[in-house]
Amino acid sequence: MSDIESTELFCVLEKDQKTYCYLLDCIKYMQMKGTKNLTQLDNELQAAEISLHLKINGLSEKDTTEIIRWIQKYGRGFREYLNTIKIAAIAWCAKSEDKPTWDEFCKLTEQIDSTKKYLDGIHG
Repeated sequence: MSDIESTELFCVLEKDQKTYCYLLDCIKYMQMKGTKNLTQLDNELQAAEISLHLKINGLSEKDTTEIIRWIQKYGRGFREYLNTIKIAAIAWCAKSEDKPTWDEFCKLTEQIDSTKKYLDGIHG
């Protein structure tokens, strides 16, 4: 994630384990059909990301100054990342009820990334 101010709602997805796990979380949520809303899921994932950041840097979970700094620096980019993962999850759920394999995940991210210019036009 970049600390450059962005006006986009989506990003290019990396083919990495973290993105794959977040995609699986979103798919699982969507298949549960509404036990919580997507904003709640976003908040949980962002809280976990901030918690990991604090832990890696040896900081307290109560370090509100660092939490605010993280949100200001990375929050928007992280939400773009989650928005893109949700688009991928929607695309996956529209065609399958199974969880994607690693190879299917890689192909899906390539397909979503190839449509990024169209996704960016949604809000603009």
